[in-house]
Amino acid sequence: MQRLVFLTSLFILIYVASAMGGDNLLQTTNQIVHLSEEMVFHGSEGHLHEIVDYGEKIIIEINQITRALKNSKRPNQKELQKTVRETRDKTASAIRAGRQGNLSASLSFAKSASFQAKKIRQALR
Repeated sequence: MQRLVFLTSLFILIYVASAMGGDNLLQTTNQIVHLSEEMVFHGSEGHLHEIVDYGEKIIIEINQITRALKNSKRPNQKELQKTVRETRDKTASAIRAGRQGNLSASLSFAKSASFQAKKIRQALR
């Protein structure tokens, strides 16, 4: 009897954890989209340091998504991983251009990163 209760509890716990994991992934993606929009907004006002600051925060969030995607099985897994990689690359390029003082290139990469972040969110919905 105890074994049955234990197995049932374990099954329920795993089910709830997997449901919450998807919500957490979507929440992290929403945070990335918000940060990328802030990066573009402040960059368009000429604030290079904010492109760099927001870009570094985005990279941290993308690393969390990358780790979460390694453990998940989704039907569009490869496409999602490719989009995440492209977002990270565009964000890293925006940071690099921002540190070099090139506002137009940095802003262009920031806009591309924001677009890619929205593609991640769309793929997760």
